Amino acid sequence: MSKREAELVSKSQDDSARTTEIMKREHEKSVEQTQREKEEAIANIYEMAGKIKATNFFKSQAEFFNLVMLKKVKDSKAYRERFGITWEQFCEHVGINRRTMDRSLEDIAPFRQEFLDTLSNFSGVTFNKIKYLGMAADEKLVNLSENAIVFNGETIPVDAEHADEIQSLLETLEENHKKEKEEAETTIRTKERLLKAKEDTINKMERELKRLEGCKASSYF
Repeated sequence: MSKREAELVSKSQDDSARTTEIMKREHEKSVEQTQREKEEAIANIYEMAGKIKATNFFKSQAEFFNLVMLKKVKDSKAYRERFGITWEQFCEHVGINRRTMDRSLEDIAPFRQEFLDTLSNFSGVTFNKIKYLGMAADEKLVNLSENAIVFNGETIPVDAEHADEIQSLLETLEENHKKEKEEAETTIRTKERLLKAKEDTINKMERELKRLEGCKASSYF
């Protein structure tokens, strides 16, 4: 190989090495860019999820506050005394469905108005949680006073300083209720399967008895 040819080969190898290095760097940049875009997309999803969660929280909290006020109005019957209208007419006037509202008010029926007023004075409590406290009160699992909740011998004051403890209690009551509901549904399904199996066995025995009776009757002819 001549010197010129050797130089050309060397140059070709250098060019190839540089091209490979450039491609490698471009690939690394592309991978880094893809990773950044992926991380940004995940961050955006978490941000949107957080905003949706916060929106739903404030919506549920506002629903609870509205129920507290409407319970006070219904219990006091001020709409009748001051305006001479019925509860249904009042609901129509403020733009709510009376039947739907009555069902919702049933969830906070176990609470005294003073307790609800105290509870609604600080943030962190939502309607979709408070109803489990009402269920527990109905079942005598908790005792309620104007400014405290007693559960398993522990007294939790109803104030902003104990908001986290109240939230934890509500979550515990919700979890217990759902677990009991699932267990009850499982028991019902099990009983239904056993009854169905028993019914199938009885039907099978009745068919077999009829077949034997038919065979016995035909033997006489």
